[in-house]
Amino acid sequence: MLEEALVLMLPAALRDRLLAIPAAAQIVVDALAATRRQKTRTIANLSSMHHTDRLRSKLTQLAEDHGRVARDGIRLDLRLTHDLLAEMIGSARKTVTRALEELEAEGFIAREGRAYLVQLPPDALGPLADM
Repeated sequence: MLEEALVLMLPAALRDRLLAIPAAAQIVVDALAATRRQKTRTIANLSSMHHTDRLRSKLTQLAEDHGRVARDGIRLDLRLTHDLLAEMIGSARKTVTRALEELEAEGFIAREGRAYLVQLPPDALGPLADM
């Protein structure tokens, strides 16, 4: 889920003192590793030539990173407009609309109000499998 955050710039000396604390350093390393994994997955998603495949990959990534396990699938309560999804996968809004219709017809996603339910098999859940 999205959460509020506060970002503070630290002077180099304070940053170095903070990173000297093993637990704090581990948190920073874990966050950097998670960001790298996310960026690598995004680049891999964009390698597909077919818009529907790119959208399916992006929705799977969003479900794994931000979804909630529900009875009928992985629930994405994010405000995902067609424009935003188009920007995420490098396509036009009209193309995303057609791809969403295709994914809905094949049963991969379902709309529930403003949320999407993504149908993923248990072995594809990645981080959510432990929930």
